[in-house]
Amino acid sequence: MPQTYRSRRSCLAVPASSPRFLAKSRELAADEVMLDLEDAVAETEKTHARPITREAVGRIAADVPVAVRVNGVESG
Repeated sequence: MPQTYRSRRSCLAVPASSPRFLAKSRELAADEVMLDLEDAVAETEKTHARPITREAVGRIAADVPVAVRVNGVESG
């Protein structure tokens, strides 16, 4: 079966600790949504942001690729 490729000209980076920004990401026309758990999330918020991110992955539009930027393994 031939694969279909879709060009991605825009990637919306969203801080994964912000429910407001995560909700807004569903309304914007981006070719990809990247949920950022690393630099965009304060160290004190990372533990809180992980379950929010898991839930958000399933709520982004089905036809939009979702990526999650995670911390390095050594960071805990």
